[in-house]
Amino acid sequence: MSVTPLAAHTSAQPAPAFRGRIGSDARSGHYAVPGRYRLHLSTACPDGLRIAVTHSLLGLDTVCPATFLPAVPDTAEGGHCALRPLYEASAHHYTGPAVAPVLSDDWSGRIVSTHAPDIMRDLARRFGSDRPSPYPCGAESEIEAVERMCAQGIEDAAQRAGSAGGEESERAAALET
Repeated sequence: MSVTPLAAHTSAQPAPAFRGRIGSDARSGHYAVPGRYRLHLSTACPDGLRIAVTHSLLGLDTVCPATFLPAVPDTAEGGHCALRPLYEASAHHYTGPAVAPVLSDDWSGRIVSTHAPDIMRDLARRFGSDRPSPYPCGAESEIEAVERMCAQGIEDAAQRAGSAGGEESERAAALET
């Protein structure tokens, strides 16, 4: 599994540190077994909120439990203390922040993925078989186009508004897209 240090990226959306996937059988390494995986989410993060909504719509509470972290990170580098053991077990000498969202493997005690789009697709494709799919086959390009539009317009504006000063005019200006 490739590990990309978050500090090496300067974009508003840092690259995910872990990009493992849940496969269809034991040969894939991480295969779909109810109760094996756990989500670690902060609903203050747009990706965490999206994963939480997908998880809820698919009714996966018993199949893949979710742990909700505090909205405000509790470490100096902007991560969560509760996630540090997972990051350290998953990447020797990991130095970046221990941030959510995380899909972890309870069997190994390691991180499978921190990439929100992959996490949502894996939950839907591997565990959401009795529900309507939020990722229907053949609609991938349209879904990705909407995801890009939301990331570039809506999420960026919301982040600017959240980090703007206390003045109403600053927040309003940040939300203009």
